[in-house]
Amino acid sequence: MLYIDLNELQKTNKLISQEFIGPDEFDLDKFGIDLKSSVGIKLEISHSGIDDLLLEGTVETDLEQKCRKCLNPVASTLSASLELLFKSKHSLENNDGIEDGLQFDWKQGKVDLMDHLSQEIVLNALSFVECRNPCLGICAGCGEHLNDSVCVCPEQPTDPRWDVLLNN
Repeated sequence: MLYIDLNELQKTNKLISQEFIGPDEFDLDKFGIDLKSSVGIKLEISHSGIDDLLLEGTVETDLEQKCRKCLNPVASTLSASLELLFKSKHSLENNDGIEDGLQFDWKQGKVDLMDHLSQEIVLNALSFVECRNPCLGICAGCGEHLNDSVCVCPEQPTDPRWDVLLNN
């Protein structure tokens, strides 16, 4: 778990943190992301305005995702910059508009960052990965991995209406 100690921040006006969080602390399976190493996090937290917090830093880890064509595992390294602005509930009460964003309450004494860090990992991970370029994928008929073997499906006859395009 990773928290911002709001009481300490009020005393010093700036916190600097460097943490390593184990991959088992994150639940990213539903996004198709498997963390293969600890997540390295460097943070600088400071006041922004009267009641708001600005969190700046980096997140780094090794992860594994499935190839979008053949579903083989693909390893990659994630290194992303973070910049999050947290609005205090007090400043939102004084604001007439509805604020979509990150909120916190000074009275709670701490802010849990785990959900925010998980979101940043998901947003900065590659959307689509391929095991090789070009990946041939899996045959829809027999299920063979076309990168490693040849499909044994009988060739389907083509629709004669497409012959005009084949002859050009």
